[in-house]
Amino acid sequence: MTAVDARIRATWARALGCDPDLLTVPGTLVVADPRRTARDVIQLWPAGQRTVVEVAPSRRAAVEAVARRRPAEHRMSADDLLLGLPLRVQPEDRAQLLVLDPERFDPLPVPARTEVRELTEDDRRALAAFLRRCPPADQEEGDVGVGGEHQRSVGAVQDGRIVAVASVVDWRGFADLGVVADPDARGRGVGGAAISRLCELLLDDPRVVLYRHREVNVPSAIIAARLGLRPIGAGEGVRPVVPPRPR
Repeated sequence: MTAVDARIRATWARALGCDPDLLTVPGTLVVADPRRTARDVIQLWPAGQRTVVEVAPSRRAAVEAVARRRPAEHRMSADDLLLGLPLRVQPEDRAQLLVLDPERFDPLPVPARTEVRELTEDDRRALAAFLRRCPPADQEEGDVGVGGEHQRSVGAVQDGRIVAVASVVDWRGFADLGVVADPDARGRGVGGAAISRLCELLLDDPRVVLYRHREVNVPSAIIAARLGLRPIGAGEGVRPVVPPRPR
């Protein structure tokens, strides 16, 4: 186990309130999240050697029943839930999880005629104009911003206009990266340059730096590979199909 692996395990243990050694043993850990409702996604995350399943309290018993039908060392998957739950569920997009390992990090070049710099509160208006040019789905997945929960932000600027933004938020104790690029600037390396600079700024962060992207998001996968980010598994989810309430 590398030093980064030990830090990943310790981060998950703090987030889950469990003994870190528990995450060295293969198996499944079902956690009832009081913030989730019966309609919310049942989410699976890779945590050390275990799969953590986050469920609404009302769904916990059903998920634990599925787990009991498997060997104790079995790591639950979305397929297990699709086949084993006594209710209709549909799969969500898988999300790849990768971490920044300083020994593997490979910074990306800055494209010609591009300035890459840290953003401040003074950039809020320019950032708002940038986000208006980006599809809502990109904004939701990338989750970028300045200030508030966005602890540090980096922008790629061309001709005085922001064309890509990368920022970091705290997610379960990880430093979680997000990036969004202007649709008109894609394929020019601006998104990669922004997130690369942010990674450089976070090399000394005491948290594990995490990058999550939907498996179907090929540009994000390419950026992650070029940066040398290390895969640590995939997050999965299933969403209960709940019939609409009668009026």
